[in-house]
Amino acid sequence: MSDYSHASGPGFRARPAAELTDVDLRPDLYDGVVTKRIGAFVVDVVLISVLVLLGYLATFVMGFLTLGLAWLAFGLVFPAIALGYHMVSIGGPWSATPGMRLMGLEMFETTGGRATWIVGLAHPLIFWISGTLTAFLVVFIALFDARGRTLQDMLTGVVVVNRLPG
Repeated sequence: MSDYSHASGPGFRARPAAELTDVDLRPDLYDGVVTKRIGAFVVDVVLISVLVLLGYLATFVMGFLTLGLAWLAFGLVFPAIALGYHMVSIGGPWSATPGMRLMGLEMFETTGGRATWIVGLAHPLIFWISGTLTAFLVVFIALFDARGRTLQDMLTGVVVVNRLPG
């Protein structure tokens, strides 16, 4: 397999895997990533919360129109919206959630390719499950990892880096 992945997305330029994973080769890719990820997380939580509230409102209204049948879906609103948000944004052409884009971050597979929608699905699921089981102590791994990787990054084979021009 080549060090370069296939091109995709607006202005996508394939990156060699070594460029993305070697901190000594490109320290600028990882400068401030952990702090930016925290900011991106806050932005994404706010955006997902707004979408979930709109989803609950729509489900509530639909419940009246369906004589209460739609109210059975209340428990599915949050997971469907949150997972959909991550799948579409991480698996999309920018390989980043809106919060990550705002903070100047993007996600790549360690092979150099863009993250896929499968990563967009697995990444938040691993975060929620491992975070629930460990009271979110798993995110502290990023403080001790040279690349600022969390457990879910390691398990899905991705790195989050500063966006490079071009």
